[in-house]
Amino acid sequence: MSMFLDVERFGQFVHRHFGSESQERERMVGVDRRHDSWYFDIVRFFGQAAIAPMAVRTQYETIPFVQDDTVVAAFTGKIELALRAEGRLYDGPPAVQIVHVDWSRDAAWIALRPIRYGEQAAGFAMDLVDPAFEGWGGTLRDYLRINYPSTRLEDSPLCTGVGVCGLLIVSEADRKYLLRATRSSKLASLEGSVGPSVAGSVEFADDYRNLAELIARSMGREVEEELGLERQEYSVRPLAYAREMVRGNRPQLFTMVETALDRSQIADRISGLASEKREFSEFEFLSLKSERLSEADIMPLNFEAKMCYYLLEEWLDRAQQ
Repeated sequence: MSMFLDVERFGQFVHRHFGSESQERERMVGVDRRHDSWYFDIVRFFGQAAIAPMAVRTQYETIPFVQDDTVVAAFTGKIELALRAEGRLYDGPPAVQIVHVDWSRDAAWIALRPIRYGEQAAGFAMDLVDPAFEGWGGTLRDYLRINYPSTRLEDSPLCTGVGVCGLLIVSEADRKYLLRATRSSKLASLEGSVGPSVAGSVEFADDYRNLAELIARSMGREVEEELGLERQEYSVRPLAYAREMVRGNRPQLFTMVETALDRSQIADRISGLASEKREFSEFEFLSLKSERLSEADIMPLNFEAKMCYYLLEEWLDRAQQ
């Protein structure tokens, strides 16, 4: 699935080191809660225990990120240079790091700070065997598990940004369709895999008033850049926050994107994008029968897209009740 991420072996790693009954139960998603998502600290924005993103206020951390672990710092620099040399990492606006979260129902808040996009490069290479980690199992993933066993957000030595992704839903007559995309080989991670409709990193801004605004603006930018839709042509529904184990326990935001445009209109918009701006190599529309995808359609999805789909499945099931 990725040059520096061994997803095929990750299931064994999770079962061996994070396989207690409570840990596995927390990661389960989907209507039947049978899919191990490889995400934890899952906070749904719907359902009985829902947190409303609009009620989650934002704060800003003034102290910049400093990598105190010299081994991780050297490895991060090495991976950043390698990805740049391959044309898979570009200079851009600062990304967002979540420094702290508090999901208290009456006073929820998150603390943010800007980071340089390249500072999170190590998280894209968790399974690359490197001499720096020879005494700890060979990879950054092994090194972190041994030296930083805590999974608390505040205890992580990695500089991890915040990801955002969404599944586009198209309604035609009495049928719903989901847009599935294959990621470009030029991307920094999960390159060449079958992903969600749109995905990217949250860009830093110092005027996000709450989590809902951060999600809407971040997802909106991705929809407009990657699909060619205009702001009045879509709406974004936040689904959940979670932390992704594969790329260093990074926070991720999941959404559903709805539009009144039909499949042919969306295909025309995508086809009209300049080739250098496209972040996927191909796309297709999948039919949602009885509000669900078939197992054959789910199977090719990467773990990020599967997580987003199963959260969507949960939401659609509740919407029918």
